[in-house]
Amino acid sequence: FALAVRVMMDKRVLKKDKIIIGASLGYFLSPIDIIPDKVPILGAMDDLALFVFGVNHLINRHPLPIIVEHWSG
Repeated sequence: FALAVRVMMDKRVLKKDKIIIGASLGYFLSPIDIIPDKVPILGAMDDLALFVFGVNHLINRHPLPIIVEHWSG
């Protein structure tokens, strides 16, 4: 999450990419779900799928120097 926030604060990242990353990672934290968590397997899978989509978009759409600059680990 720290990497996503730092990349979203960077002025070199396009606004469209900031919206996609913020929305996908924000959905993971949101209590509102497309598929409720009461559904045994699918409830957690929609959160996980959107989280993975956000991380994948973050890593693959941005140049490596930007990622490395904001990486804290």
